[in-house]
Amino acid sequence: MTDEDTDILIVGGGVAGLALAGFLERDGYRPTVVERSGEGDGSGWAIGLRPNGVSVLDKLGVLDEALARGSMSEEVGIRTSDGASTTVPTREGMLALHRSDLIEVLRGALSRSEVRRETSPQNFETDRGSVEVGFGQGTEPYDIVVGADGIGSWVGSEMLDTEVVRRSTVTWSFRVPSSAEPVLPPNLVSLFAPGTGAIADEVNGRALVNISTKLPPAETPQPPALDLLRDVADDIGWPIPDYVGTLDDTSEVYFRRDYEVTATSWHSQNAVLVGDAVHAVHPIVAAGATLALEDGYVLADELVSESDPSYAFASFEKRRRARVKTVRKAAHVAERVAFSESSLLTVPRNTLARILPVPGFGVALRGISLAKPSLDEV
Repeated sequence: MTDEDTDILIVGGGVAGLALAGFLERDGYRPTVVERSGEGDGSGWAIGLRPNGVSVLDKLGVLDEALARGSMSEEVGIRTSDGASTTVPTREGMLALHRSDLIEVLRGALSRSEVRRETSPQNFETDRGSVEVGFGQGTEPYDIVVGADGIGSWVGSEMLDTEVVRRSTVTWSFRVPSSAEPVLPPNLVSLFAPGTGAIADEVNGRALVNISTKLPPAETPQPPALDLLRDVADDIGWPIPDYVGTLDDTSEVYFRRDYEVTATSWHSQNAVLVGDAVHAVHPIVAAGATLALEDGYVLADELVSESDPSYAFASFEKRRRARVKTVRKAAHVAERVAFSESSLLTVPRNTLARILPVPGFGVALRGISLAKPSLDEV
């Protein structure tokens, strides 16, 4: 496509949308990014970037800034509520950081894109190969609309056909106040109790914690659900109850039901979906942000290579579906094991944690050994 003559709207200023905008800028495009949240929104949870995600940041020229805001672990500690523990290599390393920090890093890569905060599309009409998008004060024409607006995507629901599936778990994420000294080893830690899993890491002197537990969809409480969080923390133990004890109703605690998103097709003639908007997976495998960064890199590559956007969209989907399928399968396995309440799984798991400090145990529990194709293959 010709860069200056192509009007591209990216709906969603999250990980996938900003990464895509950054790579498009490098090839001369000037996309418009609209994001419904306000400036300085620090919402979101702790994320783990796998090697491909780190590689995308490197290609975008923002890796050093991301490393300065995060914590790179070469191994993962595994602990269970009955005291079993072990440490396993991550094989390729994992970068832990808060989503809001990653968003700031990705924004820093933009210089030509127009980024509008507190803006959401309200309607659209397709006319002669372009899309007229309404924003309340009139409509604007775009050649391409990219849905990077996450779970419950407006683009996915209005312009395509996505299915959002409620999982039987909920997740909290929070940063422990700087006044509370972290009591963590110098690496990422996974913790398990019956029906519950957590990760914790020290990032710039503060503990960063995600906690997930099984909870039927009909029982989802109002955020931040601190009473339930305290009960879950007591089940996990070491030192999660102390961390949760530092929180009150004024604390920044991110809480949500876990979801999975699927789509029959990821694109139409003028619109395409990326990231969680089209393939959200359970956070237990810590792969969502990496998939989103890969999407931004691959879609930009296809848009630059193909003169017809619809061909670029089709090629993008073809390249990405197998990768997403692999990660989704790993997530389903890890979800069953990590949140099991059955002694048939939890007792052997805890026993292995005591006697087998080997990579295979970590693979079974955390889905660490996901297929890792090179960026040229994703």
